[in-house]
Amino acid sequence: MTRREALRRITALNVCGLAWLAGLGRGHADINGLKAPPARPGRAAGLADAAALIEPPGGAGLRRGLRVMVFAPHPDDETIAAGGLLQLLRASRGTARVVFVTSGDGYAEGAAHHFGRRDLVPSDYIEYGRIRCREALQAMKSLGVRSGEIDFLGFPDAGISALLSSHWMADPAYVSPHTRVSRPPYAECRDTDAAYTGTGLAKPSLTRSPGSHPTGSSCPIPGTVIRTTGWQVCWC
Repeated sequence: MTRREALRRITALNVCGLAWLAGLGRGHADINGLKAPPARPGRAAGLADAAALIEPPGGAGLRRGLRVMVFAPHPDDETIAAGGLLQLLRASRGTARVVFVTSGDGYAEGAAHHFGRRDLVPSDYIEYGRIRCREALQAMKSLGVRSGEIDFLGFPDAGISALLSSHWMADPAYVSPHTRVSRPPYAECRDTDAAYTGTGLAKPSLTRSPGSHPTGSSCPIPGTVIRTTGWQVCWC
């Protein structure tokens, strides 16, 4: 796949997300107004052009003041699946909160490539998770999302399905086969004492953020209803 094709697919994902949001926004988003800039002669679209691939339409954009909470399974999902949405929110003076369910510390191939070896130990995977979190903060800064609008939960990469089945209750907590821990090992996580269990993941305090005013259960589990006052929820 060429870089241009990859960027086109990312654009398509963003447009799907915008179409979904337009439905929740009751038609306040002009999806037909999205446009891609013309390619520069003799030059393939590069990463520097990615921010221009989706532009707020002239005139009406997203409804002003729209608040969206984005749940990303791993760092980078928020950019690939909702980067265009985050740009339009910024352009329309909306508010975004981005919640990273895991830190991507179970991506063995990525960690092996980063460290240049395959004989990885738990501390390597934890360090790799820290690196991905730092990269996520940089990406969000470029999209206009401030650090105070970002939550890292630090739950086990590739272990969420186990939390919802065999490790729902607190005993026994799930142990990541990569990091070998049963709680978030990252200081920046919202709750470093949260056990790797389904009930720990569903704990309302994990996703309660200043100004969100949750009115019901609030948990990053697909299929559950999240009720927050004035917030829309986007799953990546």
